[in-house]
Amino acid sequence: MLDPVDGTPEPRDSFIADIDGDFIDELVINFKSDDHYHIRQLNAEHTGWESLPMLDLDPTGIPTPRWARAAMFQAGTDPAVAQSDFDHDGLGIATERGDVIGAWACFHIPDIFVEVDWMPGHEMSDEAGARVAWAFARHGIALHIDRGEMGGGGETIPHDDECNENESANIYTNYFLHGNSNNPRIMLFHYGFYGHYNAESHDFLGTTFGRDRFAVWEQANGDYAFWHLSLRWQTSACTFMHELGHTLGLDRDYLGFSIPISEYPSSMNYNSVDLVDYSDGTHGSYDFNDWGEMNLTYFNTEGR
Repeated sequence: MLDPVDGTPEPRDSFIADIDGDFIDELVINFKSDDHYHIRQLNAEHTGWESLPMLDLDPTGIPTPRWARAAMFQAGTDPAVAQSDFDHDGLGIATERGDVIGAWACFHIPDIFVEVDWMPGHEMSDEAGARVAWAFARHGIALHIDRGEMGGGGETIPHDDECNENESANIYTNYFLHGNSNNPRIMLFHYGFYGHYNAESHDFLGTTFGRDRFAVWEQANGDYAFWHLSLRWQTSACTFMHELGHTLGLDRDYLGFSIPISEYPSSMNYNSVDLVDYSDGTHGSYDFNDWGEMNLTYFNTEGR
């Protein structure tokens, strides 16, 4: 089929769509140049083609790119497009428009969803949540932290003076899965909770106990010792970002405390207690490009 705009053969990366069911293709999407698709829609009289206006078709407040807007229409009639993951976040168009995350997801911007609960007195603060979300936003990633605003997080977990790994697993089962091994949030949301004290290692600020789940401990080292080093929200946000990083495939634990912050400025560095960012790998031979190497699909792969 020829491109209706310039008469050239359509490239392989083309979508043709009958968007109103009349067996006439009204929508043509061609990848022609730069990073956008050129979109043309057949006019109402079927006598010519017109460009589609910029619209915001998802709840981001950002105009939906032309290629993404057209793919949204095409997803309704083409199962292959419906499962396409244009932003490489492991979530296909159909999932991002579905009932679980459809009110918040954007399929042309990578999304990360995290459900968060806490023990009494250990609620994740607005400031901590905002700083972590902003760190991701600066790198073009939409981080959605559900503290109850999205219908799943914000639950109060009974206080536990010393929470071990088995008890953490029970919290995951009872407060994330709610006893349902087929909970629709599985493989869509990461899960984190704020607790009092880690029974296995008293000086840990946080721990992961599965590919998609982690805990932040606010009574680390016995008497909030680490949490007094800076504003509480900074340590809270830094620890949250560190443990979330593990669920994104970031793991340099073998370095321990051996690399100074100046050479690896990242929340993943064990010397960091207040840095709310990952590194970009430009700070010397010991640095690591966390942002470039993170895997948004790591948490929902086998081995969870």
